[in-house]
Amino acid sequence: MTDRSFEPTRRQLLGAVAGAGAIGASAGVTAARFGTTERGSVRIQAGTVSTHVECSDCRAENGSITATFETLEPGVGGEETFDITIEDNPSRLWLTTACPPAVDPLGEAMQVRLSFVRDGADEQLFPDSGDTGSLDELGAAFSDGIRLDDRLGEPCLSPGDDLSLQLEYELPSTADWTANLTTALSLQLFAEQCRGVSDADRSSPPATATDCPDLECPDCTKLGKVDVVGDRLEPRSYAFDELYGAFENTSDEYRLEVLRVTNKRDDSETETVCASVRILENGAERDAPPICRVTVGGGRPMRPPNDPDSRVAAYDVDPPLTRTRREVCAAHGEAKTDPDSVEDGERPGISNITVYVCADEEGGDSS
Repeated sequence: MTDRSFEPTRRQLLGAVAGAGAIGASAGVTAARFGTTERGSVRIQAGTVSTHVECSDCRAENGSITATFETLEPGVGGEETFDITIEDNPSRLWLTTACPPAVDPLGEAMQVRLSFVRDGADEQLFPDSGDTGSLDELGAAFSDGIRLDDRLGEPCLSPGDDLSLQLEYELPSTADWTANLTTALSLQLFAEQCRGVSDADRSSPPATATDCPDLECPDCTKLGKVDVVGDRLEPRSYAFDELYGAFENTSDEYRLEVLRVTNKRDDSETETVCASVRILENGAERDAPPICRVTVGGGRPMRPPNDPDSRVAAYDVDPPLTRTRREVCAAHGEAKTDPDSVEDGERPGISNITVYVCADEEGGDSS
C-alpha cells in the first residue's frame, strides 16, 4: 500500500465582519455596552466615545458584526463594505477578528482581501503580502488586534472622517468540493478617546490577545468502512458496514456521505470508479472528526497477489478536513502507487472505502 497526499486548494474566503467595543483606558473611560440599532448596524458607546458600524449583508450579535457565507458557487466572488462613523470625540480605533474554527472547509477555500479606507485613500490590511489569503487566515491574523487610526494619516480619527473596511472575497473555480458548506467571519472594533491619553501610553489594543488553536491530529485512526453493493455508489449518505476501535462502541452515529461520483461503463454494466466523500457525526458535518486518510479498495492486486494491501489505493488528507478536497479513485495493480496516472475509463470499480480520522491518544474523536 502506498500513500498519496492531496495538496489543499489555496484557502479562501469566508465571512465577514465588524463588531464593536470600547474599553476603559487610563483616561477613565468606562467599559462599553453594545446596542443593536438595526440589522447590520452596531453602535459602540463608552463614556464620551461613540462609534457606529454599518454593513449591508451582515448581522449584529454579541457585540460583533458577523458576515455569513453559504451556498457560494466556485468562481464567484463579491465585496462587503463596513462603514465606520466616529460620532463624537476624536478616537483611536483597533480591529480584532474572531478565531476561525479548527476545521472550516469553506473558510479554508475562500480567498479574501481586507482593506482600510480613510478619506478616499486605502491600505491593504490582509494579507500583508500578496493579493489574497484564506478567510481562516484572516480570522487568525488579527485575533490579537491591529490599530487602524494611525494609518493613512495622523493618529486619531475624527467625526468628519470617511472610514470603512472593505472585504473582497471569491471562491476559486477549483473549489468545487465545497458544496453545502457555510462559514462566517466576525470582527470587533475597539474605540478609545484620544483626549487625556497620550499616544505613547496607548500602543496596544485594549483587548485580551487571543492565540487561535491549531488543529491537533495526534493519531490517524481507522473509523469505519463502507462496502459498495451492486458496483455503484450514489450521492447520498451511507451507514458504515464496519466501525473500528472506540467508534464501534459509542452512542454517536457516524455516516459516510458521497458527494460526487465518476462512473464508467464496462460492457453493459456501470460501476463507480471515483468518489468525493465527507464524514457526518449525528447527521452533521460540523460535529464530525476531521478525515486524515481515505483508502479505496478495488481492482487487481499488485504482486504478490496474496498481499491484501496491494488492492488498496491510499490518499492522505493533509491538512485534515471533514471531507475530501477531490475525488478518490480505485486503481489496478502497480497503478495504485500513482492512482492519478490511470484514465477514468481504465479504472476498476470501487469495492470499498475506508475512512481514517484524527483521534486522541485513547482513540476518540480529537475535534
